[in-house]
Amino acid sequence: MHFMPHNPFVSNVSIARFVTCRKGPFQRPPARVSGLDLSVARRRVLGSTGILQSKGKMTFVSLTRLRIRSIRFLPLFALHTWRSLRQIKRAPGFQTGALLPDRSWTFWTMTAWDSEESMRQFMASGAHKKAMPHLLEWCDEAAVAHWTQPETEVPSWIEAHRRMREDGRSSKVRNPSPQQATRSYSAPRTTGAGKITRS
Repeated sequence: MHFMPHNPFVSNVSIARFVTCRKGPFQRPPARVSGLDLSVARRRVLGSTGILQSKGKMTFVSLTRLRIRSIRFLPLFALHTWRSLRQIKRAPGFQTGALLPDRSWTFWTMTAWDSEESMRQFMASGAHKKAMPHLLEWCDEAAVAHWTQPETEVPSWIEAHRRMREDGRSSKVRNPSPQQATRSYSAPRTTGAGKITRS
């Protein structure tokens, strides 16, 4: 699963909660192992981003953005999201993920997998499979993006937004907004995000 004016009594953050070194001055000089400077070895493992990279295998990342078109759909959306999160935490191949409640009842989900096949097996089974048909009616904006990367952690939401704008595609909804086809929406509000971890 990632319009009317915002209702002050039903916030995106409340729904998300329902479902979901610096070097010191006396640091020793870098050690060497078999002629290899450990600082060089660290860069080879972490890469320029400082994020742990898998060796010889790419991580498959799935990004989803959904906007709920009416407040009346929020309770069932929250219930199905909670059930899907319980499922994904135990899904074979799932590594890590993140959930971001954005403005105007918009929700972003980003997950990392050991392969595209693992992601699609999760998508087509259990609670997630049951939730998907409802999104046609519940959402007026829906989009997905997929890519592979050497890092095992999901990227920042700023990078996720860039990926969605450049490489994403719109998903089918029955009542599309004017922005649905072009994905011409504002950058997400990145506060209030939560991490999804394996159980």
